[in-house]
Amino acid sequence: MKVSKQRVLRRPIREFVSRQKIGRIIAVALGLWLLWILLAGDTSLVQLWKLKKENTEILEEIGRLEGRLEDLATEEDNLQNPEHLEKLAREEYGMIREGETAYRIVDTEAEE
Repeated sequence: MKVSKQRVLRRPIREFVSRQKIGRIIAVALGLWLLWILLAGDTSLVQLWKLKKENTEILEEIGRLEGRLEDLATEEDNLQNPEHLEKLAREEYGMIREGETAYRIVDTEAEE
């Protein structure tokens, strides 16, 4: 009785691993692969959430900076206006025109 090598090799594998076990192994492997995709690596959901949060923060910063840019452009326009420039010099820096007299009011109660 001669036994072929092919038959000898296949028989122990069939006895050791049934179709159900192969199905479970494939299911576990797929499950682990899906977990890896969802939780690890550059394309994971965790990384995606972090990038969305960072994107939102950057967009908010851009909006804030655009508002600041508009304020600075308005201030630049105001500094080109001679009346506004004079008002700024008088209020902020206490400057007076030639021939004017400046008066400083001192609260005597606050000094005591």
